[in-house]
Amino acid sequence: MRNLFLSNHREYSIPGLQTTPGDDSSHLLVVDHLREAVFVHSDGNVYRFSVEDGTLTELFSAKKYYSEEVRPPTIIGMCYFQVTDSLCLAVDKGELLSIPCSAPGEIECVGFVDAGLRLMEPSPDEDVLVLLTAQNTVITMTASFDPINEADLQQKDFGENQFITVGWGKKETQFHGSEGKAAALAKKPVQTLPLEKSDKGEPQITWRGDGALFAVNCNNLETGERFVRMFDRKGDLMYTSEPIPGLEGVVSWRPSGNLMACTQRLPNKHVVCFLEKNGLRHGDFTLPFPLDTVRVRQLIWNADSTILLAWCQVMEGVSSLAGLVPSQSTLLFWSVNNYHWYLKQRIDLDLDHSPVALRWDLDSGNCLHIICSGAKYMKYDFSWRVDHSNGMSHSDGAFVGVIDGDSLLMTSFRNSVIPPPMCGTTLKLPAPALEVVFAPQRVPALTAKEVEGRYLNTSSTEDSGFGDIVESLSSNPNNFCVMLSNGHFAAFSHVGGPRNPNPSHISVGYYQLEWGTDEQVISTRCLHHWTWISRDTMLCSATVGSISKLCVFDMDSVGSADNGRIIHRKTVELSGNVLSITQGTDANNALIQLIEGKVLCYSLESGLLSDLFTFPHPVLKMVACQVDKGNGGQQDTVLGLSSHNRLYADTDIIMSNVTSVEMHSQFLLLTNSQQQLFCCPLKKASLLSLSKTTGENESFGVVERKVERGARLVVVVPDGNRVILQMPRGNLECVEPRALSLSQMATLMNSQSYYEAFDLARKQRINLNLFVDHDASFFLTNIDTFVRRVSNPQWLCLFLAELHDDDCTKSMYKSHYSESRPISLQDKVNSVCEAVLEAVKRMPEKDAAKLTLPVLTALVLKRSSGGLEDALSLVKTLKESEEKSENAVHWTIALRHLLYLKDVNQLMDAALGMYDFNLVVLVASKSQKDPKEYLAFLNKLRQMEINYQRYNIDKHLRKWESALLHLIKCPDNHEDELLQFVMNQGLYREALAALPKNNERFRMIASAYADKLASQRLYKEAAVMYRRANDFHNALISHQKALAWINCIQDANSAGFSDEEQNVLLVELATALYDVGQFEETATIYETYLHQPLDAVKALCCGHFWSEAQRVANLHNLNTETVIRPRAVEYAETLSSQIKTLSEQFETHKARLCEVRREKQVARERQEALDGEADGYGESDLLSDTSSMTGSSLSSKASSGHSSGSNRSSKNRRKQERKVLSLKKGSPHEELALMYALHQSITSAFSQRDEVHSLNNALVEFGDDHIARDLQTSLSIILKSMETSFNNIWPTSLAPGNLQPSVQQSFGPNATSNMLASSMSCAMTNQPDMNLLEPTYRFPPVIRPVKWELDLLKRVSK
Repeated sequence: MRNLFLSNHREYSIPGLQTTPGDDSSHLLVVDHLREAVFVHSDGNVYRFSVEDGTLTELFSAKKYYSEEVRPPTIIGMCYFQVTDSLCLAVDKGELLSIPCSAPGEIECVGFVDAGLRLMEPSPDEDVLVLLTAQNTVITMTASFDPINEADLQQKDFGENQFITVGWGKKETQFHGSEGKAAALAKKPVQTLPLEKSDKGEPQITWRGDGALFAVNCNNLETGERFVRMFDRKGDLMYTSEPIPGLEGVVSWRPSGNLMACTQRLPNKHVVCFLEKNGLRHGDFTLPFPLDTVRVRQLIWNADSTILLAWCQVMEGVSSLAGLVPSQSTLLFWSVNNYHWYLKQRIDLDLDHSPVALRWDLDSGNCLHIICSGAKYMKYDFSWRVDHSNGMSHSDGAFVGVIDGDSLLMTSFRNSVIPPPMCGTTLKLPAPALEVVFAPQRVPALTAKEVEGRYLNTSSTEDSGFGDIVESLSSNPNNFCVMLSNGHFAAFSHVGGPRNPNPSHISVGYYQLEWGTDEQVISTRCLHHWTWISRDTMLCSATVGSISKLCVFDMDSVGSADNGRIIHRKTVELSGNVLSITQGTDANNALIQLIEGKVLCYSLESGLLSDLFTFPHPVLKMVACQVDKGNGGQQDTVLGLSSHNRLYADTDIIMSNVTSVEMHSQFLLLTNSQQQLFCCPLKKASLLSLSKTTGENESFGVVERKVERGARLVVVVPDGNRVILQMPRGNLECVEPRALSLSQMATLMNSQSYYEAFDLARKQRINLNLFVDHDASFFLTNIDTFVRRVSNPQWLCLFLAELHDDDCTKSMYKSHYSESRPISLQDKVNSVCEAVLEAVKRMPEKDAAKLTLPVLTALVLKRSSGGLEDALSLVKTLKESEEKSENAVHWTIALRHLLYLKDVNQLMDAALGMYDFNLVVLVASKSQKDPKEYLAFLNKLRQMEINYQRYNIDKHLRKWESALLHLIKCPDNHEDELLQFVMNQGLYREALAALPKNNERFRMIASAYADKLASQRLYKEAAVMYRRANDFHNALISHQKALAWINCIQDANSAGFSDEEQNVLLVELATALYDVGQFEETATIYETYLHQPLDAVKALCCGHFWSEAQRVANLHNLNTETVIRPRAVEYAETLSSQIKTLSEQFETHKARLCEVRREKQVARERQEALDGEADGYGESDLLSDTSSMTGSSLSSKASSGHSSGSNRSSKNRRKQERKVLSLKKGSPHEELALMYALHQSITSAFSQRDEVHSLNNALVEFGDDHIARDLQTSLSIILKSMETSFNNIWPTSLAPGNLQPSVQQSFGPNATSNMLASSMSCAMTNQPDMNLLEPTYRFPPVIRPVKWELDLLKRVSK
């Protein structure tokens, strides 16, 4: 599907070079591609022409070298050796001359053949030389001119690889019918054709690309016909070609090695035929000229084996032939694809530029070197491209034009895929096509002034849909013009809309190039890079000598004679050769790339050129696009694909090994050498992410998929999801990437084209949840439109059945949607089903009747209760109504649909839950169930009372609450069954709520519920239930177990306890409360109910409620000195002991903490000293040892920490934490353990302030000031000591996120490997891992200010 176009053309004049067009010296041109020079033989002289500086150097002169001879010998061969930078010449008299290019005067004769030489040809690797002598002898020798072998060219042997047959299929063994055995022995005469008059019988040698074989095309001296012999590298004959009548003297072996190209003159046509390496003929194609009109001077394959060049020359005496005159040469460029040969280019060279020698460049496969008459040297650079329509909207048909001589094969890939060589439409042209120029994709609006006088007179405007002005051609991107070899343009207009399955084009006229009278007329062969840039303006590059100019042409209207004009408007000088031209993002701008990669912008309005940037490497394909359109930061970007398979975005390289690239409306698509197809959104960040790995660029929306090896992009259907790829053999493959499908589906959903979107989703197997998740609020707002436009019941059922609550834009299609998505719809399935049901209700009854199945589906899928019952009710309604209208769904179809959605057992249970036995039988009749399975059960139910019947039904369906209500409503006595049912199902609360409170069944269930609560140790709640059951004795027991002493007193009164029994109960309660530490409640019982104030005071003293104890003692006239004072003094001694213990622990831990940190500081300084010595000695074995040891230590600690912290219970976790924070000397985390212990000591000490304050108030009352003062002083001292130690225990360097300076200085650009390793080691050994401590213990305790000291107890300082 690719066309060959001229990407660069340069022409040089070589003064002093004498060339004769008639000389057959095509083999006397050698190219030095490394130094950009050519070696040319002319009139016995050999010259070296440098393209860089334009100098011509004479390397050899036959007249000077053979000055003593009257007639100098003729040079018959020339080759250049890159390794030695020397030139080898073969002379017809038999000499081989070696000429160093650095010293041309030092000519050396390195060999001599007595018989004389006719031809010389080196191997592609320059290791072997083949010489053909005048006696038809083939001599092979090495590059150092040592002979290898000598073989006779006219020998009668076939070769070493003679065909072998075992007789199967031989003509002699076959049955010949009436002809008899004589037919088997008869030999078929071989047809012979005489040689062409212009064929002088000269031989020709060609090498295979790998240098393993070479072939010689020569005359058979016995028969006079030509044949081809194949030799191996050593010069041994391998094969001989089969007899080929009319074989001519040109031959060229394809570098890939599979075929040799020759020309054959048949009685009715002139063909290029192909031979296999074994000499058998293998296909041909016909030259586009009548027989005996042209002579094929040469056949040459390019280095890539993709182009076969045929140099044809019109014979003398032939009248004008397709624009050619006698002796004029034309170059035909052929390419094969899918076993069809295409004529891709034709260059007609006038007589002033008749070629003398041609040669393809071995380094650049598509570069052609030509030496012409008139001392001209021309260099053509060709490139491959796909000529397709440039539109970016749905109106573009994705047309691709394939050039095949005077035929243009046009195919639209929007609706069909037609593999080559077939096509959608074949357009015949009056001359071979050179370039296909499609209308621009961006056309500015035409002003009224510009419209005047520009009309297109064609009778097909009504069919094509175009207006009467020439703008109609450019307004449709499907229109195009074809540049012909005769210098004219053929214009074609598109017929049919984008949905037409068979779109076509019609010719609307021809355009002729016109130049101004005072302007220099440039030959059409020098005009290339034709680009339709705007409405009726075309640009092209014109080569004048070795520089390029930009030519601007205006398309004039097509007149009545169907001929228009393309008028030259202006010429813009350029600073270099043009490599490519493309339309910019603005319709009035064009982008021009020069040969060195510089990109220029040409403005059609101002006519000025401006520099944009320079590609790092020249690109063969350039396209302008706009990125970040929807983000408000829209910017223009130029993408380019170089010959080295690098893709550039402006000056940034975004991906390597890219083989092809194409633009989509919203994506950039490209293939690479790893058989991957990438779909990249047109966003700057996404483009730059292409250089990352696959896992990294997925977050930027880049999607990839595998394709066949060697696949290349042909065209991407604009505003669609089809991508056309061509395989190396030529067959096509159409893929529809998920990214393009989702993009198109999003566009369709946004435009509410729900039918087209649903059809696309079904074909591409896209999750139908995307309809909702794409924009839930928009979808629910337009649910009526969705239901109306989709309308297909099966599609709607499929949509509802596929719904789930997960947001597919955040899971399945996460890479295709940005992270800033709106909040997902909650309870999506229910919401959508409800919306669909409401939308159907709002529809006309006739249309709603068609959607019975979607309604059933929505009812079934609703998670709210009653959906399945509503669906069954609808089926029952359909059966009862028996609607006969054509739009109604029959009830059997509806029931089968329900059976498809739900299991038959579920449907039967739902019908049974509706208490409709007829509906149950109806459902069961449509299933595979045996009537014996359910009829007996139904008959038994029918015999029961209605409430008891429904109770059994609900019980069977495990609808316990409904069954309970129906059992309560039963008129018969079912108390025992009710109680057992409630106890079995745990429906106590439901039963109590449904029964009246004064009912006997209520009390029975309340008592049972209380027993259950008591068994669960919920005594308080059990007592409440016992009370409701009027069982106060058990309520008293439950309250007593719950220590609810006030409720016990109430229950005792309700149960009628005597005073003595109540006193016993109160004593038991007081004892139980005292045991659990509720001293205030104990004191209340003793004082208020038992009238024992002394016991009350003792209980308060035990609870340290000194003020309350004094109040009770004073109230009842008790002696506080004997009752309270001893206990207060005793508790003061206890507190003093505790404070002393805390003080000793604090000082001990604090001293140990300072010692641990001091040891770590010494270790850190010692390590830094060792690191300094290691850095001074440079790299040593210490580096690897330290690094490996440190890495091993780190990894082992990390792995052990990970394994120990997993799969533990909370109890084991606390136990492990205690092991980690061990106070044992030398433990790994001793510093953290000390900090933890100090934190707890400080917290305990400060918590004693309230206790001391309360106790001191009591001691002061009793006159024990010295005891209170000592207690207050000791606590005050330890608290002040603790507060002043906060900064030492928790220094700021240990705060989270802070590192010590030594650790910080070990990182950075100047850090060495030793410094990094030692720093990590210090970080592990010298810096405590604060993460092992809970956040509370990582900071000093927060001290709440409390006024606890008594002023009268403060010591007076002396």
